[in-house]
Amino acid sequence: MKRINVFSLLALTGFCALLIARPSARVFAGPSSGDEQQINPPPFDFADFFYQENGANLSILDTPDSERFGRFRQTGPPAPMGRVNWVVDNSNTSPIHNNVRILATTGAYRDDTGLPDVFFNIIAFVRSDKFFSTIEPPPGSVPGTPTDPNNLVSGTPNNARGITLEQIIGIPNGNLPGCNQGAPFDPNPTTGCQSAFEAYAGLTQRVNGVLAPSPCGTMGDGLQPCFPVTSVETPQLRQDWRVSSNRNRIDNSASFSYFSDNLLGMWVITYHWYTQFAIGGRPGQMVPTANCQKVLAAAAKQNGLSLDGTPIIRSGNELNFLEGQPGIPAQFGLAAADQPPLTAPCAAEGKEDPGGADGGPVWLVCPTIPDPTQGGIARDAFLDTVRRPNGTPIDPRFTHTFECLRDTGQFCSAKQAAHAGLAVSTLGVGPNP
Repeated sequence: MKRINVFSLLALTGFCALLIARPSARVFAGPSSGDEQQINPPPFDFADFFYQENGANLSILDTPDSERFGRFRQTGPPAPMGRVNWVVDNSNTSPIHNNVRILATTGAYRDDTGLPDVFFNIIAFVRSDKFFSTIEPPPGSVPGTPTDPNNLVSGTPNNARGITLEQIIGIPNGNLPGCNQGAPFDPNPTTGCQSAFEAYAGLTQRVNGVLAPSPCGTMGDGLQPCFPVTSVETPQLRQDWRVSSNRNRIDNSASFSYFSDNLLGMWVITYHWYTQFAIGGRPGQMVPTANCQKVLAAAAKQNGLSLDGTPIIRSGNELNFLEGQPGIPAQFGLAAADQPPLTAPCAAEGKEDPGGADGGPVWLVCPTIPDPTQGGIARDAFLDTVRRPNGTPIDPRFTHTFECLRDTGQFCSAKQAAHAGLAVSTLGVGPNP
């Protein structure tokens, strides 16, 4: 791959400015919104050169396995009957994006608060680390010399910042432990740590009418029944996504910032499930423990039930409490003494094999919409959310929020906008201030 040129750096700088500053108002003349005033552009796919310069391998991205919008999946999940997931729209003016405008808008809980106020676009699925390419040096270049001042040699970090895209997003099952809060990324194989931007997928655990307490593949225990992990498309989910776009370097919650460093908006998928201690189904643990029965009853009372009958998990603290992780505040209205022990956790989590052995998505190309107000969600966009067989959403708050943003350009209330991290003093808000 060629090193980043001046045009690309200018484009990248402009993209970063777009994420941290509010651009001036403009009229968006695309087919989605007629002539109403737009401040935030709707989501488009990235341009090919921008993928390459951030370390993506186009020969993998553009295959049927990746299912990239603009080449595949124009119809079918998540689009409902009679709708399309993306359209060609030549109104785009961003130099780092192409003309594929994304209509499929997925709702997610915010990792730290559990609120249903995050929206993103699942552009492509990454099923192995072959997606991450390396930079080829110019012929005759010597690392560290004027012919290659940035040490852009084959096999080293795959973008000009000197940090691999995998390291920014998160490397599943890597030898490096996670970084402590605020600790800088350190690739040292002995003393280092790694950061991760995680999207949490809750797949249905019901298989042939019974709940399976373990995933199939490398994350599982090798026993049957197990639930498949080869797809994270909406029909396979038991509940809506949860994402950690709140993690950033400014408040020391991560080694990198999602919107400043993760320029392709990618995620490493963390799968989470209920264990045999919560739902039984394994030799020696055919029925749930009394502790997990109590905890799941409280979780279901607070959050409601997912499609497979297990409680919805909305936040990071809720999942960590179910896993028995130490230092977690009590959840679901319970006491600290009710937390499951690490030896008998009610829930567990894991990541797929980065080499692709599990056959499912390991990462997502799935940019979060930085500001979904004032045009960030277009009039012709549709909500991708988990629904019951009768078509009703399992969490109708996603629908309510999405419709406010789509139809009015604002969150439904000033309080909701504040929770989403927007400066409400500069925004007109929706119908319930």
